[in-house]
Amino acid sequence: AFPAFREAVCGVHLLEVSPFNRASQRSALEPLVAAGQLHWHAAVSELPQEPVLLVAHEFLDALPVHQFVRTRVGWREKLVDLRAGGEGGGEAGGE
Repeated sequence: AFPAFREAVCGVHLLEVSPFNRASQRSALEPLVAAGQLHWHAAVSELPQEPVLLVAHEFLDALPVHQFVRTRVGWREKLVDLRAGGEGGGEAGGE
């Protein structure tokens, strides 16, 4: 679809510590493996020192996030209420 971009990419470097996930990735990305363009690393320190396009799917999903909702009395942080019945309203400084 984008031949100039594909030609400019000198390799794809995956940071993956799980052998199981590496095997799944190797199977799914076989054309890149066959072309010698796919490389795995177990630590950030192993990545090449060159410009990078970073895609961090699960890493970003695991980061702590604060969500805010606008209420009739202003902005409040959205929280999870673990009490039975959820009587806490789910907002810091609830209404």
